[in-house]
Amino acid sequence: MTKMADRIATKVSRIISGLSATGPYLHMSNPEFFLRGFALDMPPGSCYVIKYCLPLYADIDFLHLSFGYRLNDGYVSTSGRTESEIANSIADVIRGHMDFAPQESIEDILGIARLVDAGTRAEILDLVSIFDASDKAALRQKAASNRAKFAIRSEHQVD
Repeated sequence: MTKMADRIATKVSRIISGLSATGPYLHMSNPEFFLRGFALDMPPGSCYVIKYCLPLYADIDFLHLSFGYRLNDGYVSTSGRTESEIANSIADVIRGHMDFAPQESIEDILGIARLVDAGTRAEILDLVSIFDASDKAALRQKAASNRAKFAIRSEHQVD
């Protein structure tokens, strides 16, 4: 189902302005420090929409959803439906949760922190502390490296 999730994510990115697709991950276009968006988890016959915010300046071996949560109203049945119908339903779900700041903000990841378990919250708060205390040029370099590793398009350049 991964290929189907990739195709549907691409369709959703064409429906909702400001979203880009990288595999089954939909994210706000032109990320610099944070990959903010929604992911599609598609077991047979269904799709679950997960909202996430992943710090790109962290040590990341693969894109993951540790800093995210499944939306309560994020279930979409895929049985007997075309990919376009599924993409439109997913776009409707996402529109109801598009509350990310227009520009990247530490508030986006803090919003996720309020909705995850205590262990994950502590991990997020550690990453927020690193962001607040670190030289932004070094963080930009690490984020640029991760964007390149995962083929995430962005207009942000490294200092």
